[in-house]
Amino acid sequence: QQQHEGLAPPPYYRSFFLDDGTHMTLQLRKGFGAASTGGTGAALWEAGLVLCDYVRSNGGLFVGKRVLELGAGNGLLGVVLSRLPLPPASIVLSDHHPKVLNLMAKNLGINGVRVLQDWLSCTPHGLQQDE
Repeated sequence: QQQHEGLAPPPYYRSFFLDDGTHMTLQLRKGFGAASTGGTGAALWEAGLVLCDYVRSNGGLFVGKRVLELGAGNGLLGVVLSRLPLPPASIVLSDHHPKVLNLMAKNLGINGVRVLQDWLSCTPHGLQQDE
């Protein structure tokens, strides 16, 4: 398929099957780095997968803690943190680009993560619906 100028590439989904028998699914965007996708925040990075493995293996480090992820992108780490047997006291995910925030919100919803903060009030951009 030919991509038309100015249109965002179509989303695709990637599922992860975890060793505890559960799974999670993320919506991602092809063409990361392009302004139409929200830059690099829409990508799935190998380092993010490694960090998630570390968090799952060392979940006890996060019990009762407040976790802040700057540049949370697609929300992968937030999903993993929320699924720990004893999750952190709070998890705050942040990013700058409105399209990335939309993507993060979709991924949190797909994976049943309850969002307490409506970040519309936190960004001067306001959130835009993805094309």
